[in-house]
Amino acid sequence: MIEGMLNRVHHSDCLEGLRRLPDESIDVIVTSPPYWKGFEYEAYFNSYKQYLDWCEKWLKECKRVLKPTGTFYLNVINDSEITIRAFELMEIATRKVMFKLHDKVQQIDLNMISYLILNEIEAKEISKCANAQKALAYFREKFPDLKVMLTLGSKGCIYQDEKEQKFCPIFKVDAVDTTGAGDTFTGYFVGGIANENKIEKILKIASCASAISVTREGAAPSIPYMDEVMEQINCLKANEVDMKAEILRIKIEQYLDENLMDASLNGLANFLGYSPIYTSALVKKITDETYKKFLQKKRLEVSATLLLQTDLSINEIVKKVGYENASFFRKIFEEKYGTTPLNYRKRKVK
Repeated sequence: MIEGMLNRVHHSDCLEGLRRLPDESIDVIVTSPPYWKGFEYEAYFNSYKQYLDWCEKWLKECKRVLKPTGTFYLNVINDSEITIRAFELMEIATRKVMFKLHDKVQQIDLNMISYLILNEIEAKEISKCANAQKALAYFREKFPDLKVMLTLGSKGCIYQDEKEQKFCPIFKVDAVDTTGAGDTFTGYFVGGIANENKIEKILKIASCASAISVTREGAAPSIPYMDEVMEQINCLKANEVDMKAEILRIKIEQYLDENLMDASLNGLANFLGYSPIYTSALVKKITDETYKKFLQKKRLEVSATLLLQTDLSINEIVKKVGYENASFFRKIFEEKYGTTPLNYRKRKVK
């Protein structure tokens, strides 16, 4: 039955089309359901409950037709109800559940999904962290099994799982229209995961496909076929300079996150595999600050977070971030934040 439906575009109601498919016959489902609030789709439903009931039906059909080892990708906007229900239905250990974040869907248990695809702004909103590297550290600490695909715009993208981080730069092209770039990247990423390709290959192909798409006008018409991507992938040039700097910044942040209490220039040099003199110059070049100043800034930022988010005493925080002299800590803290650690903590109760 399924053979007769392959390699064709089927125009039908989604429920009717799904019901024609055999059980556990589909490898990948990519769905972007109509959004209830603020869109013309409201004309099709008398109430939000009716909309959710309809979503329940197609979600159950997706669960029925998806293979036990299949991949389910949900693109949703500002509607935690449907997202949570999707996770509840699809939560089967061998299935991959992917979630593309839009706007402020904050009520999701990220332990329920396999992959989270988001941009830098969304990562900062969820993690409440100041930059992408800190956001990735947050996801790794809070959700160790979650695989994160973080897009960084002109800086490329970073993939992170429980074992490693992989950075991929953008390809240099003359952009005409960026409308379909994100969807193109996501589609090729999902396809690569479904085919169980190596992550390095997936990132390179997805980035190349996205680069090709921005050289054309339109959304769907701009998406290239795989044959074209493979023809161009070795012809287009990647932004190698940005890639190297971003990788080094990530590694510097990683070292400090993992060794903040006893961090040292020699320790960072050993971690990076360079001499202390070269490492010092490298930190200055990448962060525009000396190693000493950058470390102090990092320690103060962490201490500020601990003051607001924990009940640790100030002396405990001083030791936790790597200082032995509490008076010196209070002095530099007040210089940076314009108030004492104790007064800063009082913001917690406001």
